[in-house]
Amino acid sequence: MRVLILEDSRSWYEDVQTALGIVIPASVGAEVNVEYVWATSPPEALKHALSGEFDLIFADVNMNPKIPGDRRGIDDFIKPLAGKTKAPIICMSSDPTYRQHGYEAGAVDFLDKIALTTVGCEDLERIVKQHGQIK
Repeated sequence: MRVLILEDSRSWYEDVQTALGIVIPASVGAEVNVEYVWATSPPEALKHALSGEFDLIFADVNMNPKIPGDRRGIDDFIKPLAGKTKAPIICMSSDPTYRQHGYEAGAVDFLDKIALTTVGCEDLERIVKQHGQIK
């Protein structure tokens, strides 16, 4: 299984990767070989997504939290990629107001990063079961 994660913050990337490392085997009841590809910018993520096959793509919406309303994850990655990959795109943010923007751009689901660290992996487990193409 290959998973692309667009995330500008190393700590958030590590949180998502760690949670996926728990959720993916639990979802299939067995160990699964997972290759994680980390991209720190929309252009880098787009290059990876268009040049390889992925089973899941997670994309941070706000690539610069110091800029209120920053949507580069949507405008520079999700929108240009929508319809060009078979992999489901899941947008992520610590601000749930971005949920609808992600759906409108082509994402199939939304991951609240704050919930991931505070209430656990239930939402991520649902996403993996619903959208993951486990091989």
